[in-house]
Amino acid sequence: MRIDNHLLSSECNFGLSGCVNDVRDFATTLILCRFRPDMIRILINERATKAKILENLDSIVRN
Repeated sequence: MRIDNHLLSSECNFGLSGCVNDVRDFATTLILCRFRPDMIRILINERATKAKILENLDSIVRN
């Protein structure tokens, strides 16, 4: 499954217009709330693979 502006699976195909912009807006909000920008990881489109998501979650736990 790839998560971007289109949620794809064997059972459904929903258009998720705007979700990439939502992620970017949320990252901006985190920065405004004094989260360190170097600690924010944005995984969208082809970069939002299961392996990358798990890798980044593991990084959060280690730090």
